Amino acid sequence: MAVEAATERRQQEAAAVEAATEQQQQEAAEAATEQRQQDHVAVEAAAAVAATITASAATEELTEVDLMQDTMKDTV
Repeated sequence: MAVEAATERRQQEAAAVEAATEQQQQEAAEAATEQRQQDHVAVEAAAAVAATITASAATEELTEVDLMQDTMKDTV
């Protein structure tokens, strides 16, 4: 009887460990998915900032070209 009880207790403990392991794996997978989503958002934000900086630099360069052309027209 004691052996059967001990065996059953061990089986229950093993089942509890297995359930905890599955829960931990699921939580880890969810955390990894959330991290990937955050990384994706960060990459998109960085791309938007880079595009804005590029557009701003291009606009500034065009403005300088326009000013040089105006100066050249005034000189000529």
